[in-house]
Amino acid sequence: MRSEAGQGDGDALVFTCAFLWMCQGYYDHKHPYIPDWQGTQDYVAAGGTFVHAQLWDPAIDVSGKRVLVIGSGATAATVVPALCDTGAQVTMLQRSPTWFYCAPNESELANRLRTIGVDEPTIHRVVRADYIHQFHDMDPRSREEPEAFAEDLRALIRGYAGEDFQFAPHFEPSYRPWQQRFASLPDGDMFKHIAAGNAQVVTDAIDRFTDKGVLTSSGQEIEADIVLACTGFRLSVLGGIPFTVDGAAIDWGKTVTYRGMMFTGVPNMAWVFGYWRASWTLRVDIVADFVCKLLRHMDHAGARKVEVAMRAQEADMALLPWIEADDFNPGYLVRDIDKMPKSGADAMWRHNQDYWREKDEIPAIDPSSDEFVYDDQRASASAAKALEAEAAE
Repeated sequence: MRSEAGQGDGDALVFTCAFLWMCQGYYDHKHPYIPDWQGTQDYVAAGGTFVHAQLWDPAIDVSGKRVLVIGSGATAATVVPALCDTGAQVTMLQRSPTWFYCAPNESELANRLRTIGVDEPTIHRVVRADYIHQFHDMDPRSREEPEAFAEDLRALIRGYAGEDFQFAPHFEPSYRPWQQRFASLPDGDMFKHIAAGNAQVVTDAIDRFTDKGVLTSSGQEIEADIVLACTGFRLSVLGGIPFTVDGAAIDWGKTVTYRGMMFTGVPNMAWVFGYWRASWTLRVDIVADFVCKLLRHMDHAGARKVEVAMRAQEADMALLPWIEADDFNPGYLVRDIDKMPKSGADAMWRHNQDYWREKDEIPAIDPSSDEFVYDDQRASASAAKALEAEAAE
């Protein structure tokens, strides 16, 4: 494999490798998602400050300023309490509500284990297992008992905002919990500020920007000195790097994923892609172990090239989006889902979101199975050839 990167002097810096491991995530860090709102330039020309959170300048002084935060996801939930703490007058404008998970910013279990003298490595292992188990319980409940699970989330919010906190209309999402990511709020900080009157919430669509701020679809004008857009990011598939195989450009939307880590037609490459509903690093660990296992198998077999390919029994398998909208449908994914590799009806050809399933399935993968192609030969044929060569010796 060969990779070129530009240098400041204009010369290309060339890297070569035998196997490429892509670990760059899926955010476009340079170009945030900003809707095409009418009038933003007029607002700026009149003296207003407009900035996306991804491009925030720490030199901006917000103390005493009227700050309008547009959005209601994890970014908005993070910046609203931070702005309140610096003395800003904050309004959060959201098109639709989001689910939030409020919890203490510390582990009671870890504190208890320290009190009774348990060593730190053991505490880490136990708390990690407890965290994984909690989210293991949450995922099926969000699907099977969505209203009961939603009430649990509301109860956590009441623990910080008070028993009389009003959820309607600003905190009653139209989708079930975890159909999109929900934001985790340490110590319920945003809700404490809202309950204390330090931040206001408006649920409405934007009609256009004005010289003074934003006009909503219902006719309300929200005046602001600073407008901070927390409207999400753009998806970056494989870092936005242009890939070619034997001179032909790769269109990732036309490939099929193998368990969310390898792709048809792309040899000697793995993508580390974690979980949306659990810790990202849980899957990173599993994929790392698999890649090491695959490389050891290649060394043992003397293979220089490996790729995945659908087998004869999968020739007519239905191809689906990377993940279905009724399972997980945040805006950044829905907007660019066609750029993502396809998935198949068979679990082998999907990016599974179930850690408790994958922690056993992926370590059990046999690199000599026929979905693997080594040096342009199916694994079974390659193994047979190796046995013939061994017998001839």
